[in-house]
Amino acid sequence: MGEQLEVDTCPGRRWVLRGGANAAGALVRGSRLDQFAIPSGRSEVRWTALDYTGTSRLAITWRDTYNSL
Repeated sequence: MGEQLEVDTCPGRRWVLRGGANAAGALVRGSRLDQFAIPSGRSEVRWTALDYTGTSRLAITWRDTYNSL
């Protein structure tokens, strides 16, 4: 399947995994997962990859947030 990067920005669970292993060291200094947000409405995601086979793909999933006590 290739390389997989998973980012979770949920409070209390903020992590980055590459192939199931901790990849926090791959983040640039000053990365703030606690401030990551996708604004309401339409958003654009840019992704680049080097793949000579032409089989690269990107899948993005998200959930709407909600407030609770």
